[in-house]
Amino acid sequence: MLENCRDESTKTKVILYCVYNHCIHNCENGKELLLVTDVIEKASNGDYFTQVIFNRAIVQVGMLAFRNGNMYEAQAALNELCSQSRTKELLGQSTGRQ
Repeated sequence: MLENCRDESTKTKVILYCVYNHCIHNCENGKELLLVTDVIEKASNGDYFTQVIFNRAIVQVGMLAFRNGNMYEAQAALNELCSQSRTKELLGQSTGRQ
């Protein structure tokens, strides 16, 4: 699927959408896909939209761990996002303008 895609930004987004999809369907390989690719580095250097997709995928990884009873892994995945006061911005639910 990704062989024909030449744009690195699009590849990163496709991988993040796959991680999200695997996690909401209770497939453990979503987290593995996130770890074996270099998508974490690319997302952190990407545009705002890519970072939002990455943060949402991380939330789903944490929720999958929670559903499976792995509280330590759930806390590890969700801690960084939940410990900040701008959670809505990180998930793309607020523009941050007042």
